[in-house]
Amino acid sequence: MLILHGENDPQVPPIESALFVKALREHRKVFYYFTYPNELHGFSQREHRLDAWKKELAFLAKYLQPEFGASSTSTDDLLLTAPPRSAPEK
Repeated sequence: MLILHGENDPQVPPIESALFVKALREHRKVFYYFTYPNELHGFSQREHRLDAWKKELAFLAKYLQPEFGASSTSTDDLLLTAPPRSAPEK
């Protein structure tokens, strides 16, 4: 699962994503979690939109078009470079 969240989102408060991530971690699910500072529900900053789109494309390429025999769930092979203050979680 890929989770991208604006830190100032008034529609889905960030605590909801944090609790969701906690549950995913407790159930040993594979996920990538990134937050974007000074963003609301939709990303308005160009840099953040581009970064989110890059992450979405990499995620979809990995999980919808996996290489034959690939079984890694590491973030290292996903090309998901985090924006400032963001960190991928596994």
